[in-house]
Amino acid sequence: MSSMKNVSTRQELIQRMVLREIGDDYEEIDHILVNLRKVCAQIGVPVSRHDVYEALNDLFDKELAGAYRLSPSSPVTQVYEMPKEDELDVSSYFLISDDGLRVLRSEFEYPLDDEGVLRSDWVPPSQ
Repeated sequence: MSSMKNVSTRQELIQRMVLREIGDDYEEIDHILVNLRKVCAQIGVPVSRHDVYEALNDLFDKELAGAYRLSPSSPVTQVYEMPKEDELDVSSYFLISDDGLRVLRSEFEYPLDDEGVLRSDWVPPSQ
């Protein structure tokens, strides 16, 4: 296997990892953060809630992810303006777009293998 494809910075790595997290279901920011922190601890890349928000904001702006409101009592509602970081709550969710799926499938090799072990050929991106 080769090293990371098209990921040269920490910001790009976090964006791709966020895309992976929202790739199969609606996810809220704190759930994304918990999952990313587990992986990032293994690969030696720090990640904060603000990092995840910035990644989501960039992905939203590039139309690689969408923002949604979810609640048990009403249907899913797409949000057409990215919420501000301090406005995110338990009803704020994100989901990968079709374009985001294409990017994720064509340009990203995950740093962990199928067993959750750091790949021997993985090289951390620059800061």
